[in-house]
Amino acid sequence: MVLWLRLLSLVFGVTLWAASMVLASFMAGLALGSTVGGRLVDRARRPLLWYGAAEVLVGLSALATPVALAAVERAYVSLHPAFSPAPVLLAALWFLLAFAILLVPTSLMGATLPILIKSSLLQGGGLGGRVGLLYATNTAGAILGTLLAGFYLIAGVGTSGSFGLAAPTNVAVGLAAVVGDLWLRRDRPESAATAGDSRSPRCSRWRPSRSPTTYPSGQRQLCDARCRSAGRSSRASSRVCSPSSPHRS
Repeated sequence: MVLWLRLLSLVFGVTLWAASMVLASFMAGLALGSTVGGRLVDRARRPLLWYGAAEVLVGLSALATPVALAAVERAYVSLHPAFSPAPVLLAALWFLLAFAILLVPTSLMGATLPILIKSSLLQGGGLGGRVGLLYATNTAGAILGTLLAGFYLIAGVGTSGSFGLAAPTNVAVGLAAVVGDLWLRRDRPESAATAGDSRSPRCSRWRPSRSPTTYPSGQRQLCDARCRSAGRSSRASSRVCSPSSPHRS
């Protein structure tokens, strides 16, 4: 975010409005990616592979930033005279042009956390603790990246050099996730994983039930994730994951 904000300030200027529109477009991309990724990942049987692909694409899209920035700069120069008399229209133009550059990388970045949460659910364990750890790690990484970019990287190697360091790092993380997914599949073949999911201790207590019930906290989400990863439909997972008797969360 720091690097993109610095680059776009060279086109739009360093006014408060321009910086606010760039930041708003960045957050909008994260929100869009989180929403879409959270919906699509329920269909994923290999979420760790999805995460690796998303990280690789983030790195590649960051490398393409100079090309996209040149196109946005040309568009801004041609449109600025028509929009400059109205500050609100000019701010809208800043937002749309910044969003055009940041849409792909920020959407992919926003999708990574839901994908990681889905992958963590399939590994079992406490739902709250795992999600909390992932969210804390994600926030700590954002803080560290902001400090490094703002105080060291830009001053030390420049904006282009910082992109040259950040993009390969994203690609390396993505490739490591892909290798990890392949290693897990080799260590636990799909047939064994499917059988293990359907007979797992956490889901063995659940049996078909037609009566509405209140589920223990986190148990239904965990069981749903495991049933879907085993290839069950949402209706079938609802039958398998219905508790035998009402509980209080």
